Amino acid sequence: MSTTTERRRSGGRTGADWRRSSSAYLFILPCVAVFSVFLAYPLVRNAYVSFFEWNGLTEATKFVGFDNFVWLFTSEAVLQTSMNTLVFGVITIALQMGGGFVLAVSLAGTGRLRSALRTVYFIPVVLTPVVVGFLFSKILEPNDGDLRNVLDAVGLGALNHSWLADPNTALVTVSFVNVWLWVGFSMSVYQSALTTLPKELVEAARIDGTNSLQLVRHVVLPFLRPTHWALLTLSIIGTLKTFDIVYVLTKGGPSGSTELPTTLLFRAGFDEYRQGRAAAIGTILFLVALVLTIVQLRIAKRAEAKQ
Repeated sequence: MSTTTERRRSGGRTGADWRRSSSAYLFILPCVAVFSVFLAYPLVRNAYVSFFEWNGLTEATKFVGFDNFVWLFTSEAVLQTSMNTLVFGVITIALQMGGGFVLAVSLAGTGRLRSALRTVYFIPVVLTPVVVGFLFSKILEPNDGDLRNVLDAVGLGALNHSWLADPNTALVTVSFVNVWLWVGFSMSVYQSALTTLPKELVEAARIDGTNSLQLVRHVVLPFLRPTHWALLTLSIIGTLKTFDIVYVLTKGGPSGSTELPTTLLFRAGFDEYRQGRAAAIGTILFLVALVLTIVQLRIAKRAEAKQ
């Protein structure tokens, strides 16, 4: 019996095994390098900076321990930002997923008209949020905006309002703009999932006498449960990351009524030159997104296991 065979039977590794392992590690080395440089290092560096007071312009730093995190959990501005994020998330996630599902079901199938409508609804997704922000800032301009002109033209001038300048309507208005921007993405995801729906399942439901509403409620919705969870996870992370559309439309105003974590982070880091506070916000955002994602994935796996 050869030495190589004896090593393999005893659980040892031969020279050839080590060479194959080395080759495998070389193949994944570029991915590990990119991950380390562009993700791991920035995360670690950001967490490190959160323990210091630093203006971002000079090399002078002051270690302040957990002071930045204490500010984060006691500041009234942060409390308002958290409430804004909750309202913004509930509105956008509910309407994006609900609207995307309705559009996907309504436009399912073939035909030129349906294909054209799906394309129209998906167009906003390929636009940059900055462009969409500038577009709606012109539409909603209170003095000579397109919406004001249209309402005046049809005799509904009494409905004109400074939608983005009023603290009572600014957040809801920004939320609806964000829904307009991303509902096409939810539609496309649901549309893709619907293509995997077995025709036999639909035909069996039809034979049992179910109408269209019952078919959607008892067959389509349960079948798309994994898609619901995937979209919910992506939507929550997207809500926590939302910045450009809000910054272009309101810059977090008026009076902080549309302030989100990302705009607060930007203001702390680049308007107030408090890089430590900005880093603390970034660190907490990452941890919240990580925890929510893990929780949702576990819930989704349990739901799938029960099916």
